[in-house]
Amino acid sequence: MLPELESLSLAEAIFLAIGAHEERSDTTVSFDIGEIPAVVSHPMKVCAYRFVQEGLSNALRHAGGRGQKVEARMAGTDFIIRVSDKGDGITDTAEAWSRGLGLPGLRGRVEAIGGTFSLQSTTGEGTAITATFRRDQLQAVGASNGS
Repeated sequence: MLPELESLSLAEAIFLAIGAHEERSDTTVSFDIGEIPAVVSHPMKVCAYRFVQEGLSNALRHAGGRGQKVEARMAGTDFIIRVSDKGDGITDTAEAWSRGLGLPGLRGRVEAIGGTFSLQSTTGEGTAITATFRRDQLQAVGASNGS
């Protein structure tokens, strides 16, 4: 459950995932973190951290780390977090969903706490994964099960 995230804000948890990836991969990640809530549930912070961690891992593995970017912001009543790259894109999305645990695991993690997951990929331009959560989900997530 990543207890080290407990005392961090949502932005700090996202920056922790970015920094760990940059250190581990010796690559650079650009980021655009807009205004986002500081206080969210622990499960939401864990989800955001893991989403960034796995998204950047995929960008490194499949795009060589080209154009890695993390974006997070409120858009109206939605919190949106996006990880993208400037790789070759996914030519066979059905195969991408069936290969390994990465994308299905991420989608399952996001949906388990009430969010929606989307994948956009354009051949020759890159891939982006996006998780969207309603504002009211940010603090309520996991409150009933103590997570």
